Order: sequence, then C-alpha cells, then structure tokens
Amino acid sequence: MNYRCSAIPALMIAVVLLAPMGIVVGEKATVVSGAWADVGLMTVELKGTHREMGRQYGLAAKEPIRANVDLFWEAVESMGMSKKGLLQKTSERSMPQSMIDMLRGMSETSGVRYSELLAFNEFAPGMEGGACTCFVARPDATADGNPLSFKTSDIHYGQQVLLIVTPEVGYSYMAVAFAGGVGSSEEGMNEHGLSLGFNWLPIPKGSEYEDGLNTWDLQIMILERCKTVRDAIELVEGEKKQIGGNIMVSGKDEAAFIEIAPSTYTPDCAYRIIDSGFDAHTNHWLYEPFFSWVLDPSLEPSGDWADTYMWTPSIFRYDRAVELGEMHCGELTSGHLMSFARDLENWGMCPTELWELYPDWADVMMPGFPGNSICNVQTTSACVFEIDMDEPNLLSTMWMAQNNPCQTPFVPLHIAILYDDVTASYANEQLASYIGRDYYLLVNGMAAGWGDDLVPIFEAWESEAMDAIAEAEVEVLELLSVDRYADAALLLTELDCALALEVWELQSELQVA
Repeated sequence: MNYRCSAIPALMIAVVLLAPMGIVVGEKATVVSGAWADVGLMTVELKGTHREMGRQYGLAAKEPIRANVDLFWEAVESMGMSKKGLLQKTSERSMPQSMIDMLRGMSETSGVRYSELLAFNEFAPGMEGGACTCFVARPDATADGNPLSFKTSDIHYGQQVLLIVTPEVGYSYMAVAFAGGVGSSEEGMNEHGLSLGFNWLPIPKGSEYEDGLNTWDLQIMILERCKTVRDAIELVEGEKKQIGGNIMVSGKDEAAFIEIAPSTYTPDCAYRIIDSGFDAHTNHWLYEPFFSWVLDPSLEPSGDWADTYMWTPSIFRYDRAVELGEMHCGELTSGHLMSFARDLENWGMCPTELWELYPDWADVMMPGFPGNSICNVQTTSACVFEIDMDEPNLLSTMWMAQNNPCQTPFVPLHIAILYDDVTASYANEQLASYIGRDYYLLVNGMAAGWGDDLVPIFEAWESEAMDAIAEAEVEVLELLSVDRYADAALLLTELDCALALEVWELQSELQVA
C-alpha cells in the first residue's frame, strides 16, 4: 500500500490492457580504465546517433562486452540449451530500431558478432533473476521537501558500466548497466531528474512473450524518452512485454511502481501512483490481478501461476523497508536511504517466522537465497536518488555505491554532469580511477570488515560530503542568479569527481590499516 506519515489512504491501482505504440528513432569514445578480466565497472561516454553511440560503446568497452557475452553463453550451456538453436531463435522483431542501430555499431568496434549481441540483449534479461529492493518517498515524507528513492542491486551477472549518454534524439541520462546491453539499466537518472530502478518478479515457467520488449529495453527507453512519471507509464502501457518485473520511476511531481507481466497475459501491466508518503517494492507481486493469481491460480484461466510464488527473502526485505519508512516518515533524507540500503536487520531470519505471520500465503511461500536483509552478500551496488525541486535539471543527484554499500561509501553524481560536452567529458575522464577495476577489486578485498567496522566510517565521510555539497550549492545558486549555468554545472561536476577520488584514497587507507 501507499504509506503516508500518519494515515494509510485508499490505494490508487490501475490495471491496464496494453496495445503497441509507435517508436521514435533517434565519435567520441574514451577508455577510462586499465586491463579488464573478471569483474568491475567502467565509465563510458556516448553521444550522437544510436549507430555512433554503439560504435563508441564497442570501442571503449570491448573487453567487458566480450566477457559478458561469453558469460551469457556459459549460462545458456549450463541450462542445457543450444547456442545454435538460440541464435536461430533470435530476432530483431521486438526491438526498437534505435537499439538495433546501437547494437550494429557496437558489433563493428567490439569484435563481437551482431547475432551474439542481439541474442544477449534479447534473452539475458530473462535469465538474470536477482533480488533487489526499491523505495520511494514523496516531498511530504522528506526533511527538505525533495523526492527521494533508492534501489539496491542484488545480482552477480557480469561486468557493469556507468553510461553518460547524450543521444542526438532524446534526453541525456546516466545509468549503471551491464556491458553490452544497450538497454540494461539497473538504475539511472535522466536530465529532467526522472529516476529509475528495477526489480525482478517471478513469472510462470515458459510464459515469456517472444515478440515483447524485455525489461532492459523498457528501462533505457524510459530514460531516453520520458520527462515525467506519466510519460513512463504511457510508454510501458503502449509496449508488449517479454518477461516480468517492477519498474520504479520517481519524478518531481509523483512516483510509481509499474508491475509488468508477459503479454501472453491480459492484463500485462498494473501500476501504483505514489503522490505522497512513501512506498517500497521487492520481488513478489503486490498489485491486482497478479497478487491474486499467485495466491489462487484458479482465478487465472490457464492456472499456470501456480509456478509463481511469494519469496521469503523478498517479503522480509519489503516488510523491513516499510518499517524503516514508518520510523522516519516526514524526516527522510538521502542519508536515511543510504542507511536503508545497508540495513542488515533480518540477516539469518528463519522462513518459518514468515509462514506464521502470513498463513494465507503458506502454500506459495518459498525460501531462497540471498539472505533476508535489504543488504546481503549478493548486493553488488546501490543508488540513492534525490530530485531537487527548485533546480531538477542541475542539482538532482544520483548517489552511487560501487559494490556492496557496506563495503564502500555512496558518491554523489549530480545531473549537472549531463549539462554539456565539457561536463560530460570531464566526468568521464576524472572518474577513471574511481570507477575502474582496480577500485572494484580493492573494495572486494575489504569483505572481512564489512558492516559494523566500516559503515560508521563511510557514514561520517558521506556526512562531510553532504556538507561540502551544501556549501558549493550556495555558490551554484549565485552563478544561476546571473545565468551562468555552464559554470554552475562544471562546479558541481568538479566537486563530484573530487569526492570520488577522495573515496579511492579513503578505501586505500582502510585497506592498509
């Protein structure tokens, strides 16, 4: 339900039968990290037409792209599937032309065959699973009246990239994505401050809709084409869907969770508008008719929703997110949401405790890994989004934790990074040593002390970073008062990059200690 600060209102739920909608189609590349092997994250700046951006992407990230495609084929083989058969099954029919163009460009410079990239983008989203937590808070629930949201990513799926994108047609955006996936955003924010996150939802076996768009495609389309939450809902309503999931979108005026199911079902979409208070979503269905289909599959004509379930780790994380929201509603800050992403409260809880709390769900509730706390050993990254109500196109911020947030601080990335070529290129260059494989491996090596020992240090650093941002914003507002927007954007970008490099030094010192 939609949680408000002192009262629980009636739900605003819309279930919509979807129909196809028209698609709008819309070389510079910088390699910013050293040799790549097993894991990591890198920054890639893209601009121009989708074909040009694909060529830039392939040139800058050829090694992680190849590694992810190879990992995909290993997964296909482990599932007893045929690579040849899957390649024959691969088709462009459900993919927007803009993404086709981008994949063709990527193939030209990465050395990975187009057919393999197409198969990776078409089928990998349905294999990724994962266990993520999303949370949104509207202005009445926050301390300063700025909308907030966060997304944790609990999935080990391969190498990631931070994309800084300025398309010839469409909105600029920054997003964390899987290398080689043109639409594989796990979390991101566009130039209007529209923020996005995604969490997986289980669907009946074999119910995928081959002619539909997968979640990767839908997410990047939202970032590139949508200015508001209503724009995002309309886009999702107008497309056929391949698999299941929940898309979190948060904007200046409202937020929404959009549950999508394969378009083999009618309806294939349900959403909830959050215009006040707060709300959360994890990895079980919450909205009708999907919720009832899971609990009583006889309500759905085919009856195959019996394969779908209420996952105990998902319920533990959802209940905890609601509890945390209720504890701090009306005073929520970015710092609170960072602490939520690190929350370990339900670590090791026994599933039988949930079965006792939810006896009506007993027949469909299943135990599962990873962990029951919002932060767990599978958490590989997290983002906290803050939309500035006065200057959403400049001061809105994506705080990013590269790796598990119990092992690393959140670093701010203002949307000002996207203001022009100067800020985007500067960020791409300066973030090299922070967003690179060496840093990723450094953080992984700190697992022995994660949690109690490290988090207080990280929180202290984040508090100082927020103070530095508040001080800089005084100068930013002075620059804006005389229309010096480019100077204001560069000032924020320089601050963000300096803080990222400071985190590298902090982590290095902690590792030595």
